[in-house]
Amino acid sequence: MSLIGATLTLVVSFGKFGIQHSALRFYSEINSGKSEFSLDDYFSTTITFSILVGSICIFFWILVLMFMPEIFGESRVVVSSLFIASFLILIRILYSAIINIYRAKEFSGLVSTYSVFLKYGTLGCIFLLLFLWQKNLMSVYAGTVIWEVIILIFISVHLFKHFRQHIHFSINPALLKVMLFYGVPMLGTELAYGLLDTGDRYIIQYLLGASQLGEYAAAYNLCTIIDGVIALSVTMAIRPMYLRIWEEEGEKKTREFVEMSIRYYCLAAIPIVFGLTAISDDLIGLLASEKYLAGTVIIPYVMLGFAIFGSSFIIAAGLIIHKQSMKLMGFVVVAVVLNILLNFILIPWFGIEGAAMATLFSFSALTAMMYIYSAKRLYIGIPVKKIAIYCGLSGIMYLTIIQISTGNSFYNLIAKISLGIVLYALTIFIVERDIRDMTLNLIRKN
Repeated sequence: MSLIGATLTLVVSFGKFGIQHSALRFYSEINSGKSEFSLDDYFSTTITFSILVGSICIFFWILVLMFMPEIFGESRVVVSSLFIASFLILIRILYSAIINIYRAKEFSGLVSTYSVFLKYGTLGCIFLLLFLWQKNLMSVYAGTVIWEVIILIFISVHLFKHFRQHIHFSINPALLKVMLFYGVPMLGTELAYGLLDTGDRYIIQYLLGASQLGEYAAAYNLCTIIDGVIALSVTMAIRPMYLRIWEEEGEKKTREFVEMSIRYYCLAAIPIVFGLTAISDDLIGLLASEKYLAGTVIIPYVMLGFAIFGSSFIIAAGLIIHKQSMKLMGFVVVAVVLNILLNFILIPWFGIEGAAMATLFSFSALTAMMYIYSAKRLYIGIPVKKIAIYCGLSGIMYLTIIQISTGNSFYNLIAKISLGIVLYALTIFIVERDIRDMTLNLIRKN
């Protein structure tokens, strides 16, 4: 399942052709009237091209499956699951295009709502089919397809209800050329990032086998879910905002906004890394089972890597603003090569923990490259002192909550999360004057 998921991710990344990045990057420019193209061109080209490319990708996916050799022990179930999963290609390509239009329009609340419903509704649908139909991969992918179709229908209805006047199911060749010129390198970036994010699973399978891959995947997927809270709700909301500020108010205001954003990002991301590390045993034991507890050793490395990389599209705003997609692709390719080399070096020595170390080093190197180059176009100051304070406060929180042990994983989670939130919020309230003033003003108003 882990390998199929990784392969599907790469295919979907290819099928997007980077058009979702172009949708995010060019909206503010077109909407502000600084472009020769209209909103009709923007909406119609983005939606129509996504449907067309997604359909072509499904065709080739099915064509490959028809000639797939029976290399799996349960080939019928696996291949049948892959046929079902083929629908996810078009669904996810079109969903990505629409959701990035909404991100560009700064509908962050709507995006977060759909993201939550998509993630947890999928899990519920899978559970139903596992219990009521078949206990195998077919139920997993059938449940995923059913729920993602439902979500796509809802978000498509919303899109057509509010922006029908701009959607004509046509493609403006000139705009498509511009979007592809920016987006195709971003496609390379996304494919490379997919390898950076999932390529270690192939190496673990090759070097250590399926059992340890399962331990690694269980913990890694947990990190991915938590990272979604950071990346989707914070980073993806900030990018369209600084693009709009750049178009409307210029460099100085953009720099001020980005520097403020990175500070608040660190304030939220750092305690999440420490907190997840503290509750990892209880969480994995409760959600997966105790046989996957060995995988918790990777969580500090992977979460720290995610947190560092999550900041990259904030501190490297100059790359995005100045449309340096080719440079970005080059940086990600370097990080992928580094990750592969480190995996082959570290896994034989440290097992799955070595793979996690490789992830941390690779994400850190990628973020550093992006920041150094971007600073030449738009310098963003890093709040080093603030980061040190947040690490110190998070460390105190961590050392406090790991002392909790009720003998029950569920009660441990409740107690640790509750105390951790209260303790960190209280210390931040004490040391951060602006947050204290903001909180007190809200209390007075209410």
